[in-house]
Amino acid sequence: MDSLAAYDLDGHSWLSKLRKAWKIAKCAAAIVQVVASLWLPASKLLRIRREIRELGGFKDAARLVVGATNRSEKLTR
Repeated sequence: MDSLAAYDLDGHSWLSKLRKAWKIAKCAAAIVQVVASLWLPASKLLRIRREIRELGGFKDAARLVVGATNRSEKLTR
């Protein structure tokens, strides 16, 4: 037994409980990261799809982007 650790009635130190909590927190953070990394690109694709639809379809949107002379024209409708 570690001389610096305090033990509970089950014989577990507070340090081992802290390590377990840290592992759980890291696992939860990894799950959140995966969900966020999948959700953000999907939301961007949905936004792009909506914008293309508002511009009159893919052909019209492509014609507008190709015909734009500078970046600000490409970003504005």
